Amino acid sequence: MVESIINSALPSTADAVIIAAPYDATSSFGKGADRAPQVIRDCLDNQVELYDRVSQGVPAARWTIAWENSGDVSALAPEEMVTQLAEVYSRYA
Repeated sequence: MVESIINSALPSTADAVIIAAPYDATSSFGKGADRAPQVIRDCLDNQVELYDRVSQGVPAARWTIAWENSGDVSALAPEEMVTQLAEVYSRYA
């Protein structure tokens, strides 16, 4: 049985990679977007149904899915953040 959608610790060999970008530098009203990647990961581990009705199976049982943290990008200017994320993305594209 699959315990989590994130089932690989090796992004370099995974079939799919979720890239986390904790960025909150451009928030003007409510801060907190930088905490979103961890909240999303918690939801993936605890609140997402692993069975897919369309494929009639558990995708995480067939494919490896990894999590890549892009690092602390909140201190970067928007343009620098986009450049850093593009570099992370290019490893897997």
